[in-house]
Amino acid sequence: MKNILYTILTLLIFTQITFAQHKITVHLSNYNNNNLFWAEVYGDDITTTDTLISDNKKDFSLILPEGQPSGLYRIIIKNKDKDNFITVIFEDNDIELETDALYPIQKLQITKGNSTIRYHKYMKIKSAISYKKELLSTLLEKYPKSDTFYNEIEQKISSLTKEINNATYEIIDEAPESFVSKILYFELEPEANSSLSSLEKNIFLKKHYFDEINFLDPSILRSHAIPTKIINYLSLYRNPSLYKANQEGLFMQAIDTILLKTKINPEIYDYTANYLIEGFKRYGFENLVTYIALNTDLEINCSNDEKKAEFTKKIENIKSIAIGQKAPNIILPDLNGEMQNINNINSEYTLIIFWASWCPHCTEMLPKLQKLYNKNKNKLTIVAISLDTEKDEWEETAKQYPWIHLSELRGWDGYFSEKYVVYATPTMFLLNSDKEIIAKPDGIKDLKKDIKN
Repeated sequence: MKNILYTILTLLIFTQITFAQHKITVHLSNYNNNNLFWAEVYGDDITTTDTLISDNKKDFSLILPEGQPSGLYRIIIKNKDKDNFITVIFEDNDIELETDALYPIQKLQITKGNSTIRYHKYMKIKSAISYKKELLSTLLEKYPKSDTFYNEIEQKISSLTKEINNATYEIIDEAPESFVSKILYFELEPEANSSLSSLEKNIFLKKHYFDEINFLDPSILRSHAIPTKIINYLSLYRNPSLYKANQEGLFMQAIDTILLKTKINPEIYDYTANYLIEGFKRYGFENLVTYIALNTDLEINCSNDEKKAEFTKKIENIKSIAIGQKAPNIILPDLNGEMQNINNINSEYTLIIFWASWCPHCTEMLPKLQKLYNKNKNKLTIVAISLDTEKDEWEETAKQYPWIHLSELRGWDGYFSEKYVVYATPTMFLLNSDKEIIAKPDGIKDLKKDIKN
């Protein structure tokens, strides 16, 4: 009896494990490597987590661990000239495909994995229609609005939007509850009436852009859906003819809407706030970075404790360097190894500039900054903090300028580059005599205005 029970239990366990695990198989031609790489997608982050192995450089496989979450993944092909990748959708299923390492998308054949099949079916349709839309949009920009053909182009663009939406709904209807359908809902575009003016269309799109979107389910973060949607929505507010301050004002409206829509789910909300901060910081929109940090109630509900702590610290640091705040104190060794404390500087103005000897924008700016310093050295002290890692390289450039030169020699990993949320060099902070931040000039021209004002 015991032997029978043992046999039954063994079969049940074996069946459960077999059922829970799934296999990824790739048959690949024109490849000279024994490994492919399995990467997870989380928003705009792509992390390699596993390897598909082959003993003949043609047939690759990977057994996914039990409980592998549904989502969008990449199979990365390491070629000599460049890396290629194939996007797949995993949701509790085996995936098998065949392709060429040099032309992975063009020659892709999927034999297992219905969600991956549907995804690539959609991408093929989207690519063909989007190409037509881009051509017509380019023509529309150059064509006179008074010409009757202008309206015909607009109507054709609208019909193409409808065409791609109809195709998207057809694919969604094949498996409405699938993960790929969740992604495709984010791909849908509002259909504005072709009779509307450009301004009216823009207003319509802003109002209805998120109509089909469900922000309740955080699993959608395992795809590019949210960052793509955010970028496309922000583009509705972009106006190249505006000055930076006016453009920031428009983007603030977009930020308010985006965060209001995503606040329904804490994990999505936190990801979105962090994504906006990272993006605007990268492009030098400091006021928007501060706006997000100061005017949103972050849930801090990241997917793991490490990300949670990192995000919390980032928000605190951004708040601490907002205009009007007292600058975080900096104590670092100078070129002679002596410790310098910026709070001990007695000057009407103190300029903190983060720079590096390997930064061409810095080496171009420093001589101009020296000229400005020569005219204002009775009231201006410059503290130049290098992000170099080699002392000789730092010293060679720094000794040309009679400022206070400091460095941790840790590159981007320095404590103070993190404390001051430095994403690019040069980055400047202008302080008053009380060491309060009064400006974050983008360049010499802005710095001159800030000192004058």
